[in-house]
Amino acid sequence: MWLSSMLSTIKRLWQTHWRDMLRAGISVLGPAAVLFFWAQHFHQDPEIAQSMLWMIVTIITVTQTTVGKAAKKGCERSMGTITGGLFGLLLALTRSPVVMTVGCVATAMIGELIVVHLKLENTGKLCATTYVIVAGATLHARAVWLVAVQRISAILVGVGIVFVMSLIWYPAAASQAVYKHLAAAAAAATEMSEAAWMGLPEAALIGAEQQQQQQSRMGQADPSEADRSMVDGSPALAA
Repeated sequence: MWLSSMLSTIKRLWQTHWRDMLRAGISVLGPAAVLFFWAQHFHQDPEIAQSMLWMIVTIITVTQTTVGKAAKKGCERSMGTITGGLFGLLLALTRSPVVMTVGCVATAMIGELIVVHLKLENTGKLCATTYVIVAGATLHARAVWLVAVQRISAILVGVGIVFVMSLIWYPAAASQAVYKHLAAAAAAATEMSEAAWMGLPEAALIGAEQQQQQQSRMGQADPSEADRSMVDGSPALAA
């Protein structure tokens, strides 16, 4: 019983969201294939693996149901990544623990200000996160500039993949979703109105019908005769 219910739920979800699911899956296919199929070569160049990892994470987090949402989130993440990466690179070149610590505190504060004041959550969070990643590369004696370029380029490529896929693979606009919801609301309102009329007692329906007929007869009567009958206190006589 539970298996049948679960399969029915999965089928219903697939019929409703298959476009979005396929868009996300195909978007990560390329970077995932590079990462896992050619992984045996990455011991000589681990930066390629890191770039693929950041690209896959970006694609997963940026993918949205509409083109507009994907573009907005991608732009926010790109701005935060570029700003945090360049700031981290600049301060990491000083090799000063004091400077990099102050920079970490400053980016965390500025990032939170961007989130709460400008309402750009992805920009603020990614700015502070990218700074920590780039500046923290000095702890492992890695080329700081290479980490900055890797992080920024992987994010930008991932955002570009998501945007292109949103345009060519079952594109959806926000207006389409609005029209769909309006049509569903109209259908629900019609069903509710029909159910309400069906639930009324028969006497109320007959009374409503008689009232409509009476209003129809009054509307067809001569206005001058109706006014004269109200003044004389007697019904109007036919000519």
